[in-house]
Amino acid sequence: MRSFGRPRVLVVDDEEKIRLACERALVRGGYDVVHSSGGQEALGLLERDSFDAVLLDVRMPGIDGPSLLARFRRSDPDAPCIVMSAYADFDAVVELLREGACEFVHKPFDATGIVAAIDRALATTHLQVDSALLAATQTIFSSLDPDEIIRRVLGVLRSLLGGVPAAIVTSGDGASAHRLAEERMISGPAPLPAGLFRLLDRRDPVILTAVDDPALVEALAPGASEVIAQRLAIGDRVLGLLVVARQPGTRRFGDRDMRRMMMLAGLVALALDNARLHADAREQARKLDEALDRLVAAERIATVARLAAGLGHEIANPASAALAHLELAQSHNGAGRTEKVQESLGHAVAGVQAVLDVCQALGPLGAGKKEEAIDLHEVVEGAVLLASYELRARASVKLEIPHVLPVLHGDPGKLSQVLLNLLLNAAQAIPAGVPDAHTVTVTVEAAAGAVLLRVTDTGVGVPPDVAERIFEPGTTSKATAGGHGMGLAVCRWILEEMRGSIRLVPATRGAIFEVRLPTSPEIPAEPG
Repeated sequence: MRSFGRPRVLVVDDEEKIRLACERALVRGGYDVVHSSGGQEALGLLERDSFDAVLLDVRMPGIDGPSLLARFRRSDPDAPCIVMSAYADFDAVVELLREGACEFVHKPFDATGIVAAIDRALATTHLQVDSALLAATQTIFSSLDPDEIIRRVLGVLRSLLGGVPAAIVTSGDGASAHRLAEERMISGPAPLPAGLFRLLDRRDPVILTAVDDPALVEALAPGASEVIAQRLAIGDRVLGLLVVARQPGTRRFGDRDMRRMMMLAGLVALALDNARLHADAREQARKLDEALDRLVAAERIATVARLAAGLGHEIANPASAALAHLELAQSHNGAGRTEKVQESLGHAVAGVQAVLDVCQALGPLGAGKKEEAIDLHEVVEGAVLLASYELRARASVKLEIPHVLPVLHGDPGKLSQVLLNLLLNAAQAIPAGVPDAHTVTVTVEAAAGAVLLRVTDTGVGVPPDVAERIFEPGTTSKATAGGHGMGLAVCRWILEEMRGSIRLVPATRGAIFEVRLPTSPEIPAEPG
């Protein structure tokens, strides 16, 4: 097992004193050094091991510097290469730089100069790789689907680290392994070897070899000779483990691979946690919508229950009248009095029509969720009819509605419930017994891009300490009248769902509730 260490530099020169001088200078500068006396030996090292930078002599026996540079760039294009020579002219330097060398150092050189050249080369390479890494991770953050994020992460791992990627993401019941096979992501349960947990406790990436820890390497990446493992975490909360493997016969991982792994792991953890938060937010929104629907249904049932007594009275009166006139019509018809029969039948028809009006007004309250054009005249008149039993002994009702109104779209049943709640609240704010002294006014008017609907009463009003939170659940100004504090909250939720709003308008007497509903600009105004 190997963690982060000092950057490793390969020094290739056929002169031993140059190699030793470079080694002394670089070791003092914070680097680990491996040196080689010739091109063939250097190629073997490059194929087996990983170096953060290469310091290369131009003129050597056998494979010279330019040839070695070309082969080195093909096998490991990311690692910077600095060439040095005492003989190269300007054209040779240009050619070496064109072949991929990042700097040229002229012999003889001082220790400070060689260390500065390596520092500059590594800084430039890190900047280039970091930019490429950030560009690659933009695709990761463009998705909120965890499976798609993992698939994109695997592709980025393969392109940036040149290995076989595998992401192990832990869960509460175990772990799941995700791998790419022919551009397809394959997922399934993963074993939990004992060594996995110690990897999840480490903050820095770790290189594991099949020689040092064969069981753990085989569990993480079957058939691999070496893996880099880096935990995915947000703060102290561990999300899983990011793993990249290399097969036998390929170049080993180095410190620059671990550095990339650590940077990528932080971004991947953020992307996965962002996806989780988004999913949680959607689930919470879904639960809130369901709770609102249940609350609206419960409020609708409560509203109908409060109206039951009044509706029985309203339906019984015209039904009784209809029955009486029909019986009278029967008796008159038997006596041959045609004119009386027609009059009685007319009264009967009117009574039955009144019954039907009440039944029709009840219709929207029992309707399911639907979106359609709303006839405000029908909604207002139906709500006033349903609330008339509560209002009759308390106040007179006044309607101020223009004949022509802009078209609204939404759920007429829910809008009926809003208006009915406001009318019943107005009735409960007015003492019974003096209807001539009080008025409940329903006003509708067109505004810029909206329709304003106001319910004004001359009742006791809303206390100042309640007014500022009147639309919050559980807030009521009529607890003694059996109020449960949900009616106005439900009204606000319904109107927000319809892209509208409701507010309590300051008033010197009574209360004024104003509902604002957006119009449908694509549909012309129609007569009400």
